[in-house]
Amino acid sequence: MFQLNYQSHKSVYEQIVDNIKEQIMTGVLKENTPLPTVRELSQLLTINPHTVQKAFQTLDQEGYIYTIADKGTFVSSKKYVKTDEQKVKDIVNTIVEGYTELIHMGMSQDEIHNKILEKMKGGSHD
Repeated sequence: MFQLNYQSHKSVYEQIVDNIKEQIMTGVLKENTPLPTVRELSQLLTINPHTVQKAFQTLDQEGYIYTIADKGTFVSSKKYVKTDEQKVKDIVNTIVEGYTELIHMGMSQDEIHNKILEKMKGGSHD
């Protein structure tokens, strides 16, 4: 369920946050599903509990999860997820810049779309 890539450029904390977000947004983790405790997840991943706690705090602040005292941490409804509008703008600008650069390199829109879809499916590791 939770996997870490120690060769990744992303920190362990970021990987936990991204992994849980992805599982929630793709429906792997459903609304109100309980998450492992901080201690359980830190033992499972053999990492410091403070790293898991920090990830859970971030996910809670962004609306992906919620905690009930003495009951645990659970997946929130997707409607509570907070969108960072500045981050959306930054990502869209990055995509547009990259897309434009690929067009200038002579690639067709279909070639670009196919490369993106292939990458998203995990078919290309370059």
